[in-house]
Amino acid sequence: MKRIFKVGLISLTTMMLAAGCTGDVDPKTYVNEVTAKVDEKKSYSFEGSSKVQIRYTGAVEKGIAANFLSELFDDLTVQYKGVYSEDPEQMELTVKLNMGGKRPIETEIPMVITDDDVYFQLAESNLITLPKSLQDRYIKVDVAEDKEASEKEAQLTSLINDVTMIIIDHLDEDKYYKDIAANEVPAAEGVEIDQAIEIAVDNETVSTFLQDSFEEIGLEILDLIESKYMDTLGISDPQMRVAREAISETQKELDKSLATIDDYIEIEQFDLIYAADSDQFITYQGSDADMTFKGKDGDLRIVMSANTSFTKINETPEFEVGIPKDVLSLEDLEELFNDIEVPGLPEGDAKDASL
Repeated sequence: MKRIFKVGLISLTTMMLAAGCTGDVDPKTYVNEVTAKVDEKKSYSFEGSSKVQIRYTGAVEKGIAANFLSELFDDLTVQYKGVYSEDPEQMELTVKLNMGGKRPIETEIPMVITDDDVYFQLAESNLITLPKSLQDRYIKVDVAEDKEASEKEAQLTSLINDVTMIIIDHLDEDKYYKDIAANEVPAAEGVEIDQAIEIAVDNETVSTFLQDSFEEIGLEILDLIESKYMDTLGISDPQMRVAREAISETQKELDKSLATIDDYIEIEQFDLIYAADSDQFITYQGSDADMTFKGKDGDLRIVMSANTSFTKINETPEFEVGIPKDVLSLEDLEELFNDIEVPGLPEGDAKDASL
C-alpha cells in the first residue's frame, strides 16, 4: 500500500511538473530533479480527503443498479490523516468514512502498515455494534512479499514512470498548464507553498490531444515495452505485432469518435493542482472533476474531488500507536464474528450477515 501511494505520487508529480516548469531549466531536466527529490522524501505527515457523488438522469435512474449506486455514492466522503516513514518502513493512518443515502454511515478505521503486516481496527458505526472482545483491538494481516513479487513491483513502478515521461514529451504547456498563486491552493494549515501549478482539461483539449498524439504515444510506449518490459508484462512477440497493427486502426476509430465527443461525454471540470515548498518537495496535490457521460437511456454524472497536504517532511516521525501488541489474527476474527450485532437481524443470524 505504501509503495502504491508513493508510485502514484511520483507519477502525478512528474506529469504536472514537467509541463508546469517556468524557470530557466528545461522541463525534462526539471522533471528529473523533482523525481529525485521525491525519492529524498523519507518521512512526512499527511492529511486529506476525497468526495464522490454519482447522479443518474432519464430512464436509467429508475433501474435497481442506478438507485443502489446513487444512494451508495450520495456525498460519499473519505478523510484520512497519518504519518509515513521510510526507515523504519511504517505508516500510521486513520480513515474516516461518511456515506450519505437513506441510511447514512459514519465510521473511523485506524491502521498501521509495515512492509510485512497491516494492522487495522474494526470500527463501530451506526449500523454495527462490536463485541467488547474486538473494541480497540487491532487485526493483523500478514502481507509479506516474496522476492519475485517485489522485483516485479519494482519493474512496474519503473514502467509507470517511463510511460509518464513519454506522455510528458507530447503535452503542450500553453494549452494545459498555468501558474497559480499560493493563496489559491486549498492546502491544510501549516503547509508551505513556494510554487503552485494547475492543469485543466476540457472536451476540446482532450479531443485535440488524442487526435494529435494518440498513435505516436502508443507506438512509443510499445517500443518501450519491447525494449525493457516484455518479460515483466508477459507479452510475446506475436502479441506485440498485433498490438502495433491495432494502434493505427484504433487511431482511425478514435478520430471518428472524437468528432462527436460532445454527444457522449461532457467535461465540465477536470483540474489538478500541484504545489511544492522552497526545497521542491511536494506539499499539496489535489484534483476536481465534474463529468457527464451521456447515453440513450439517460446520463451519468460523476463529481469527484480529492486533496492531500504534506508537512514535517524529513523530520523525525511521531508515531502515536507504534506496532500494536494486543492483536488478533484473521482466524481469531472469524471466530468472534458471531458476537457482532447487526440491527434488524434476528438473534443468531449475525454470523450469516457477516460472511
